[in-house]
Parts: sequence; structure tokens; C-alpha cells
Amino acid sequence: MGIHRQQSIMNLIPSAWMFLGVLCSVAFAAPPRPAADRIDAVVGQPIVIRLRVDKLIEIRDGLVVKLDDSRTIESAVFWVGFEPATNEPGWTSPPSFIHATRARAAMMITAEQRSPGAWYAYIPIPLDAVGQGLWIQGERYELNWLPDPARALLEAHDGDIEAFFAPSHSREILNAESVHLAITQLARSPLTRWRARLLLDGLDPEARFIPIGAQRAEGYLSDLHDEVINTSETEAFLEALAIQNEIRWQIILGRIWLIDPQLADRLKEALTRVVLFGDHPMPMWVSSQSKSDGLAHDLLSPWVDDELRAKRARAWLDSLARAAVWVVDDLGNLSPETSRFSPTLGFVSFPPEPGDSLVRIDAPGARSVLETIGNESMHDLQLATPEPAVLDGQTTVPTHQIRIRIGHAEFTRPGISGPITATPPGVRIGPLKRDWTMDALMESNPNAEAIPPSGRTALGVLYRDAPPDEADERVGWTLILQCATDEAGVDRDRLMVWTGAYGHPRAAWSIARDGSINHLGGSVVGIADPRVTISTQENQWTAQITFPRECIRDDLLLTLGIERTDDDGYHSAWPRRMTPLQHEPGRLILDVSRWDGFRVKDADAARGE
Repeated sequence: MGIHRQQSIMNLIPSAWMFLGVLCSVAFAAPPRPAADRIDAVVGQPIVIRLRVDKLIEIRDGLVVKLDDSRTIESAVFWVGFEPATNEPGWTSPPSFIHATRARAAMMITAEQRSPGAWYAYIPIPLDAVGQGLWIQGERYELNWLPDPARALLEAHDGDIEAFFAPSHSREILNAESVHLAITQLARSPLTRWRARLLLDGLDPEARFIPIGAQRAEGYLSDLHDEVINTSETEAFLEALAIQNEIRWQIILGRIWLIDPQLADRLKEALTRVVLFGDHPMPMWVSSQSKSDGLAHDLLSPWVDDELRAKRARAWLDSLARAAVWVVDDLGNLSPETSRFSPTLGFVSFPPEPGDSLVRIDAPGARSVLETIGNESMHDLQLATPEPAVLDGQTTVPTHQIRIRIGHAEFTRPGISGPITATPPGVRIGPLKRDWTMDALMESNPNAEAIPPSGRTALGVLYRDAPPDEADERVGWTLILQCATDEAGVDRDRLMVWTGAYGHPRAAWSIARDGSINHLGGSVVGIADPRVTISTQENQWTAQITFPRECIRDDLLLTLGIERTDDDGYHSAWPRRMTPLQHEPGRLILDVSRWDGFRVKDADAARGE
């Protein structure tokens, strides 16, 4: 009996320790507090701060905040949830969709069901509180008081600074499809709306921003009426968060301009850069939210003087990439006169000072290329390399390093240096990769968001399907592509198959999901259409494409590139990613002479070896 009682007591000890641990964690939990190490306050504006919260019960009905003079401010608390945009990203990825919920309502939702996010406090601090600090749950926090930018601009009485707070681009550029779409996306989030305003009205402190798409009657009283009647509590909170971010950047840009106008111009240009891809303006600005937030935090610090503030801005600008460099096409362009392959590279230069940039390109066995390019447009440059040798049994991708120097910046890009030997059971094709995005190019990351989602992938194999007695090795080459889809029975999905050199195709076709073929053109006159068989299964369709013999050169090299545009206009390509306005895909060269081992000698004889 005593033994059983002792065991029961021993079993209770872990539970007692767990209960005591819970009591201690509750007793010693820190009160709600600001998440950042500094609170910025703008004269005449409410304060919005992110909170660290250990006990939710303490914020259910908001926070009681006091000023140094003992006045009390009733402050609402919101859960701000971040949800990824539902639409597929394009050239610029839309920011996360942001919504706010009052704390009491948010606490009714379990933590697992709530959108990822953070707690925020809305503190309507009075105008006459300038110079005071805040008391939150008995803890005092100093405020970093910032001036009203509209008043500061009015007191400056300088026409040059007024010109600085003006749009950097013409209305034509701002209305261009890709730029307008990016601005629309930025304007939807209170964390990024400041950049939309910087593009639209230069973040002019005297301008009154009307959200894009807002339907309001003309006139001040009508606008005021709409704001009072149609603005909910959560909308007012999100608007205050957006205005707070806008004011911070108005102050940053204004201060930098007063210190060094040229430096301010550089900073504004990096945040709003637009580059011409052909005749089409495309955003190429620095979009990283963490980078811009870190810069804003440092430049608004009360502990730095103007000299240090300017140094920090210059250091941030100098840390940015000086150019975007990518491989458009590896070996698709073969000069018939010299038998030299010509890789094509794409360039956009971001020099620290306005003007042209000197570019040098080097690769093993190639003559160096020296060119001068401008900084407001995308450029294609080619590098002539020796015709690569075809190695016996070469089934992997042969590569070399292409070295690029732009000004004082150096880059290295891997390029495909020779054909791939087609051997049984076939050459893997794909997966097709989605178009380049602005961020992937700016960050020199070819794998960023490169693979389409599962319902949009495409991959396949190239093999030879010919009778054993077929002597012409250019006959019977077949491409099978499986295209995943989210919706069956839609016929807008199509493939574009390109053969021949990049920029000078032998033949190209558009092949629809219903099996129809459209000849896109090419240098071979009278070439027949490929033989195409389409099969449809649940959530995918398959195209079997047998090429006409004229697609393959006399030296038994097949140059191939593939595009797909699916039901929703989602575009992908192989073997290289494409920019949105690129007219045709890069190419991969396949040596088809060694598929049948017993014919190797005949193929070598055809080559003159």
C-alpha cells in the first residue's frame, strides 16, 4: 500500500512542475511592447507601431497609453494579416494582400487559422504632445519626433526642392502596361504605397493622394463626405499606416536633397528606375522591402548627423548591383561564313553616374568584345566563340564561363559551350521555365521563381522514331511534350517550336491544344509542317511532334527552342528563361549523328572526319 502511494506521488511531480512552469511563464511574461528599437512620431499624425505580445488578454480591448503629462490615449490594437497575392506574378511580383482585424475579433480565431502577420497599435497622439514620450504598460518610450514634411517644404521656399518632389517619368511611361500594373500593385498595400506615390506624384508633400480606382465625385466636400461615410475603422487604420510610411520617405528624400541634391537624385532614380526593352518601358527599380526599410530606419535615426546620413545613403546605393546580365541564347546563332557560334547576352547597366558604360566580354577561345552601352535601355551583345568539338558519348551539358566587366563591376555567367549528343533512350527536354522577373534579374538569380506551379509545367523528351532500315539519319526525330493544366477542354493552350539559329530560324510553328498548326516562318522555303498527334488526359495534354527532315542541318545538328503559352496566358520557355518582350526563345544544339551506334563511321565520313 505504501509503495503504491509513493508511486502516485511520484507520478504527480512532473504534472506539478508543468503547472508551476505555466504559472511562472504567465507571471513573468513581458507586457505588450514595441517590436522596434525606436518609435518615430510625425507632428500632427497618429502613430502606428508593431507590437510584441506575450499575453493576448492584455490587448483584447486595446492599449492604454499615457503621455509624460499624464494624459491618457485610448489606442486600438489590430492584427495585420499578410496573404500572398492569388494571381501569378508577372514582371513585378505583387506585394502580399494586407488586411486588419480588431484585436477582440482576431482573438476569436485560433493562431493556426489566422493569416501570418503581426499585432499593431494605433495611437492617435494629440498635436500638442510634441516633445513628450509614451508610457505603455508602465514602461516609458522615447519618441523620435519628425517634422511635418508639408510644413517643412513650405518653409524651404526653394523652387529646386519643389521640382525634386515631382514625378521622374513622363505620363506616357507611367501609363505603359508593365509600369502601370506595377504601380497598381504597389498602391494596394499600405507598406508599399509610398513607392506608388513616388512614381505618380513624386511623393509631393502638398499633393493629396487618391487611391487608384477610387470612384469619388469632384470637389473637396465630396471627397470629405466619401471619407467619412465610406471609411471603416480598419480602413482608417491601414490608411494611417500608409500615410506614416509615405511621410517617412518624404522626410528622407527631403533631408538628403538638402544635404546633397545629386545624391537625392541617385536615390530617387534607384527607387523608380524604368528601362526600355525595345520600345516598351519596364520597371527595373530596387524592390526589396527589407533593404528599403533598413535604409529608412537608419536615415531617420536621431543619432546621426547630415554627413553620416549622406554616407549611409551612398553606401546603400553602392551596395546595389551595377548591372543586370543574363544569357539570352547560348549557341543558337551559328555564322555560316565563319562556322563560329555566337552566344547572345542581355545587359542593363546601372552606372553610379549618368552616362554610358564600357562593357568587356571574354570567354575561352573567343576574341574579347568591347562595346559601349547606355543606361536607360536593354542591350543584346554577341560573343563569337570557336565551333565546339563534338565529343564521343557527350550526353551532359558542356559549359564554360563567360566573364563580363561593366565599368568597375565584374560578373561571371555560365554558358553552354557545345552540342549535346542525342543517345537512346532520348534527350530530356525541360522543364520549361517561366519568364524572367524583375527581382530575379536584379538579384542575378536564374532559379528564382523559375519553375511554374504544378498545374502549368511542361517537360518531355526528344528521341528517334524511325524504321531500322531508314538510312537518312534526319528522319524520324520526334519530340513528346507533356503539358500540365488545371482545366481540361480549353483550346487556347499552345506550344511554339523553333528550329534553327536564334534570330534566323530554319522553321517555327505554333501548335495548339486542338492539334492545329500555324507556320510562323523560317529560312527553309517550302518546308512541310511537322506530324502532330495530340492526346488529352485528366489535368494534362501531350503533343507528339515529328519534325520534317529539313529541320536538321546536313552536319546532323538540330537547333531547338520551345515556348508554351497556357490557357491563362502564362508563358514559359526552354532552354533559357525569356524576358517578357523577347520575340523567340534561346536554343540548345543537339548532335543527332550518334543515335545509331553502327552508323557512327558513316556520320563521321559525312562530316569529313
